[in-house]
Amino acid sequence: DADVHRLLGAALAGKKEHLRAITEYETALELKPEDPLLQLELADVLIAANRKSEARKLVDKILEKDEGNSAAKRLLKQLK
Repeated sequence: DADVHRLLGAALAGKKEHLRAITEYETALELKPEDPLLQLELADVLIAANRKSEARKLVDKILEKDEGNSAAKRLLKQLK
């Protein structure tokens, strides 16, 4: 279930276990590939893990579908 993986990802991110959190978020996105909340949360963890090019791709994807997404715009500022 995507929600279970999302919750695990959030818990791991909170513990600064970024690589494990990324794996959980990626699994969640395989189950719900168009979920913007999952994309945002994964992008945030990717930034924390210094995987900024991957985060940028996700943020761009979110903004393509919703150019007014304020959370994605905040993450975009972190990437500059």
